[in-house]
Amino acid sequence: MDINPIDIVIHIINIIILFVILRTLVYKPVSKFMRERTASVNGQLEDAANKEAEAEKLLEQYNSQISTAEDDAKAKVLEITSKANKEADDIIGKANTMAIEIIEHANQKAQDEYDKKMNDLSEDITDVAVNMAKQILQREVRAEDNQKIIDDFFDPKRN
Repeated sequence: MDINPIDIVIHIINIIILFVILRTLVYKPVSKFMRERTASVNGQLEDAANKEAEAEKLLEQYNSQISTAEDDAKAKVLEITSKANKEADDIIGKANTMAIEIIEHANQKAQDEYDKKMNDLSEDITDVAVNMAKQILQREVRAEDNQKIIDDFFDPKRN
């Protein structure tokens, strides 16, 4: 196998021409496509990063709003609970006051009734004693008479 210098030169020229043609036809369009694709991918990545940052901001806002709403709800629950407890205490206080007044009134009424009954009983005893004294003084008293008066006094069925 002989190496011919003209064949080597022709091969070199063919390689150079092929290189220039490939560079013009293939490399520049592929390179341009790759730059555009890289730019497109970078743009999509930037959009994705922007959307992610925006989503994180929205998430923060929602979490903040949820936290605020929870705090407001807790505050309202505490306010309503304290109001309800205060109203319950007021109602219980009024009920206790009314109960004390009713008991005092009932005690006073019972005491008045007791005093009246005691006065009536005292008057009745006085009347009985006066009647017994009258009966005793109207005639001569004997032991049988005393016994009859005592029996009549203690056994009202005989009258």
